[in-house]
Amino acid sequence: MTDRTVRIIHPFHPLCGQSIDVVSRGKHWGEDRVIYRASDGRLPSIAAAFTDMDPPAAFDRIAAGRAAFRTVDRRCHVV
Repeated sequence: MTDRTVRIIHPFHPLCGQSIDVVSRGKHWGEDRVIYRASDGRLPSIAAAFTDMDPPAAFDRIAAGRAAFRTVDRRCHVV
């Protein structure tokens, strides 16, 4: 148990703006995820990037929400 509370900050997540109690953090399904305790006792997970767990990236700090696109969005992911 980490005894840490973070907020969900992803604008399109249904729980955006709500605080969650973090149980653990680690690599799950190939990405950095946070496991948290839901109000009904379940232990769902969410991408750590969807929370305010880490300080904002330099681009996010400087853009301050003004950029319509990010440089990472220009990459094409070919499988």
